Amino acid sequence: MPESARYQYPTAPTSVSRARADCVTALADWGLNATDNAGAGEVLTIVGELMANAVTHGRVPGTYGRQVGFTLELTDVNLLRVEVRDAQSDRMPEKKHVRELDTHGRGLFLVDALSDTWGVRKEVIGKTVWAEKRVKSETEQSASRIAIATDGAARQPNAVDADHSWGDPGHAADGR
Repeated sequence: MPESARYQYPTAPTSVSRARADCVTALADWGLNATDNAGAGEVLTIVGELMANAVTHGRVPGTYGRQVGFTLELTDVNLLRVEVRDAQSDRMPEKKHVRELDTHGRGLFLVDALSDTWGVRKEVIGKTVWAEKRVKSETEQSASRIAIATDGAARQPNAVDADHSWGDPGHAADGR
Protein backbone atom coordinates (compact mmCIF):
# COMPACT_ATOMS: atom_id res chain seq x y z
CA MET A 1 0.00 0.00 0.00
CA PRO A 2 1.50 3.38 -0.99
CA GLU A 3 2.53 5.75 1.80
CA SER A 4 3.38 9.44 1.73
CA ALA A 5 4.73 12.08 4.13
CA ARG A 6 5.03 15.82 3.42
CA TYR A 7 6.96 18.43 5.39
CA GLN A 8 7.84 22.13 5.18
CA TYR A 9 11.03 23.61 6.61
CA PRO A 10 12.61 27.06 6.74
CA THR A 11 15.61 27.65 4.48
CA ALA A 12 18.00 27.16 7.39
CA PRO A 13 20.86 24.67 7.88
CA THR A 14 19.05 23.05 10.84
CA SER A 15 16.34 21.93 8.42
CA VAL A 16 18.67 19.28 7.01
CA SER A 17 18.89 17.33 10.28
CA ARG A 18 15.17 17.84 10.92
CA ALA A 19 14.34 16.36 7.51
CA ARG A 20 16.61 13.36 8.14
CA ALA A 21 14.95 12.78 11.53
CA ASP A 22 11.48 13.04 9.97
CA CYS A 23 12.60 10.59 7.28
CA VAL A 24 13.72 8.06 9.92
CA THR A 25 10.34 8.38 11.65
CA ALA A 26 8.36 7.96 8.41
CA LEU A 27 10.43 4.94 7.36
CA ALA A 28 9.94 3.34 10.78
CA ASP A 29 6.19 3.97 10.56
CA TRP A 30 6.22 2.13 7.23
CA GLY A 31 8.18 -0.81 8.65
CA LEU A 32 11.56 0.16 7.15
CA ASN A 33 14.44 0.42 9.58
CA ALA A 34 17.10 2.71 8.14
CA THR A 35 19.77 0.83 10.09
CA ASP A 36 18.80 -2.68 8.92
CA ASN A 37 17.72 -1.84 5.38
CA ALA A 38 20.63 -0.64 3.23
CA GLY A 39 18.36 1.01 0.67
CA ALA A 40 16.47 2.90 3.36
CA GLY A 41 19.74 3.96 4.97
CA GLU A 42 20.98 5.33 1.65
CA VAL A 43 17.75 7.33 1.34
CA LEU A 44 18.79 9.22 4.49
CA THR A 45 21.96 10.34 2.73
CA ILE A 46 19.95 11.33 -0.35
CA VAL A 47 17.54 13.36 1.81
CA GLY A 48 20.46 15.07 3.57
CA GLU A 49 22.18 16.00 0.32
CA LEU A 50 19.04 17.29 -1.42
CA MET A 51 17.99 19.28 1.65
CA ALA A 52 21.49 20.74 2.07
CA ASN A 53 21.43 21.85 -1.57
CA ALA A 54 17.98 23.39 -1.15
CA VAL A 55 18.80 25.40 1.97
CA THR A 56 22.18 26.46 0.58
CA HIS A 57 21.34 27.21 -3.06
CA GLY A 58 17.54 27.39 -3.02
CA ARG A 59 17.20 30.76 -1.34
CA VAL A 60 15.95 33.69 -3.36
CA PRO A 61 18.06 36.75 -2.47
CA GLY A 62 16.07 39.50 -0.78
CA THR A 63 13.14 37.28 0.18
CA TYR A 64 12.21 35.91 3.58
CA GLY A 65 9.78 33.30 4.75
CA ARG A 66 10.20 30.96 1.80
CA GLN A 67 10.27 27.34 2.76
CA VAL A 68 11.69 24.09 1.47
CA GLY A 69 9.21 21.32 0.81
CA PHE A 70 10.16 17.70 1.45
CA THR A 71 8.05 14.75 0.31
CA LEU A 72 8.81 11.09 0.94
CA GLU A 73 6.72 8.43 -0.79
CA LEU A 74 6.80 4.65 -0.61
CA THR A 75 5.09 2.91 -3.51
CA ASP A 76 3.54 -0.52 -3.35
CA VAL A 77 6.57 -1.88 -5.22
CA ASN A 78 9.03 -0.79 -2.50
CA LEU A 79 10.26 2.26 -4.33
CA LEU A 80 11.09 5.26 -2.15
CA ARG A 81 10.74 8.62 -3.86
CA VAL A 82 12.27 11.72 -2.30
CA GLU A 83 11.28 15.18 -3.52
CA VAL A 84 12.77 18.46 -2.28
CA ARG A 85 11.30 21.69 -3.56
CA ASP A 86 12.80 25.17 -3.16
CA ALA A 87 11.99 28.64 -4.48
CA GLN A 88 15.12 29.21 -6.60
CA SER A 89 14.62 28.56 -10.31
CA ASP A 90 17.36 30.72 -11.83
CA ARG A 91 19.86 27.86 -11.68
CA MET A 92 19.07 24.22 -12.22
CA PRO A 93 21.29 21.79 -10.32
CA GLU A 94 23.73 19.65 -12.22
CA LYS A 95 26.07 16.88 -11.19
CA LYS A 96 29.68 18.01 -11.22
CA HIS A 97 32.84 16.02 -11.66
CA VAL A 98 34.32 15.73 -8.18
CA ARG A 99 38.01 15.52 -7.43
CA GLU A 100 39.40 13.73 -4.39
CA LEU A 101 40.29 16.85 -2.41
CA ASP A 102 37.17 18.89 -3.25
CA THR A 103 35.32 19.98 -0.11
CA HIS A 104 32.11 21.08 -1.84
CA GLY A 105 30.02 19.97 -4.78
CA ARG A 106 29.60 16.30 -3.85
CA GLY A 107 25.84 16.40 -3.17
CA LEU A 108 24.46 15.40 -6.54
CA PHE A 109 27.44 13.14 -7.12
CA LEU A 110 26.32 11.17 -4.03
CA VAL A 111 22.64 11.34 -5.00
CA ASP A 112 23.53 9.97 -8.44
CA ALA A 113 25.62 7.16 -6.92
CA LEU A 114 23.05 6.13 -4.28
CA SER A 115 19.76 6.52 -6.12
CA ASP A 116 18.33 4.36 -8.88
CA THR A 117 17.35 7.50 -10.76
CA TRP A 118 17.03 11.23 -10.09
CA GLY A 119 16.08 14.42 -11.87
CA VAL A 120 14.92 18.03 -11.67
CA ARG A 121 11.49 19.44 -12.43
CA LYS A 122 11.05 23.17 -13.02
CA GLU A 123 8.03 24.60 -11.19
CA VAL A 124 6.12 27.85 -11.73
CA ILE A 125 8.08 29.14 -8.73
CA GLY A 126 11.26 27.23 -7.99
CA LYS A 127 12.16 23.65 -8.77
CA THR A 128 11.79 20.14 -7.40
CA VAL A 129 14.77 17.80 -7.25
CA TRP A 130 13.71 14.19 -6.90
CA ALA A 131 15.38 10.81 -6.48
CA GLU A 132 14.12 7.24 -6.37
CA LYS A 133 15.59 4.24 -4.58
CA ARG A 134 14.26 0.69 -4.40
CA VAL A 135 14.27 -0.77 -0.91
CA LYS A 136 13.81 -4.31 0.28
CA SER A 137 10.49 -5.34 1.79
CA GLU A 138 10.37 -6.98 5.22
CA THR A 139 10.04 -10.36 3.47
CA GLU A 140 13.12 -9.69 1.31
CA GLN A 141 15.04 -8.44 4.35
CA SER A 142 14.17 -11.61 6.29
CA ALA A 143 15.15 -13.81 3.33
CA SER A 144 18.48 -11.95 3.06
CA ARG A 145 19.20 -12.41 6.77
CA ILE A 146 18.37 -16.12 6.55
CA ALA A 147 20.58 -16.54 3.46
CA ILE A 148 23.46 -14.71 5.13
CA ALA A 149 23.06 -16.72 8.33
CA THR A 150 22.86 -20.00 6.42
CA ASP A 151 25.74 -19.16 4.10
CA GLY A 152 27.81 -17.85 7.00
CA ALA A 153 27.16 -20.98 9.06
CA ALA A 154 28.15 -23.18 6.14
CA ARG A 155 31.50 -21.39 5.88
CA GLN A 156 32.32 -21.35 9.59
CA PRO A 157 35.31 -23.57 10.32
CA ASN A 158 34.67 -26.44 12.68
CA ALA A 159 36.62 -26.72 15.92
CA VAL A 160 39.21 -28.98 14.31
CA ASP A 161 39.85 -26.54 11.46
CA ALA A 162 39.99 -23.58 13.82
CA ASP A 163 43.08 -24.89 15.66
CA HIS A 164 44.65 -26.19 12.43
CA SER A 165 44.38 -29.81 13.50
CA TRP A 166 43.63 -31.67 10.31
CA GLY A 167 41.54 -34.62 11.31
CA ASP A 168 43.41 -35.75 14.44
CA PRO A 169 42.98 -33.41 17.42
CA GLY A 170 46.25 -34.71 18.87
CA HIS A 171 48.34 -33.55 15.89
CA ALA A 172 48.55 -29.90 14.96
CA ALA A 173 49.24 -28.85 11.38
CA ASP A 174 52.77 -27.68 12.20
CA GLY A 175 53.76 -31.18 13.34
CA ARG A 176 53.73 -30.55 17.09
